[in-house]
Amino acid sequence: MPVVSSKTEMQSNLYRPNLGRKIPLLLAFLVLALTIFAVIVQPGGEFFSYVWRVTMPVVSAIVILALLLVARPHLKISKEELIVVNMFNRRHLKWSQILAVRFAKDAPWASLDLADGTRLNLMAVQNSDGQRARMLAVELANRCSE
Repeated sequence: MPVVSSKTEMQSNLYRPNLGRKIPLLLAFLVLALTIFAVIVQPGGEFFSYVWRVTMPVVSAIVILALLLVARPHLKISKEELIVVNMFNRRHLKWSQILAVRFAKDAPWASLDLADGTRLNLMAVQNSDGQRARMLAVELANRCSE
């Protein structure tokens, strides 16, 4: 029984966007499947075949990597710190470093006002997730004020 509760606690401390993760992963899989299909069934022709077989997988790989970067953002929440993972960077923040959580209705994602005077976007807390994201923003704001 304790293993299940600790696993549940671990999962509740990891927050990933809903649509902002599922859609890019689905599109990456679709690009991969279409690329494999196209390479297998493409028509003959010496020049076309060579150019097609080299450039199509390279372009597809670039698109897939870009989609995987879009699907990367997430938050890890613990009692001591907040780990923010955006597309290109990862930040470890102590709760004392966070002054405020901002999440405007028309903003694409939430942001943090930090003690060093900067603002950090939380790409994992997306407006497209609706009430789920708003509840997380309130929870983060409550933890900052403690």
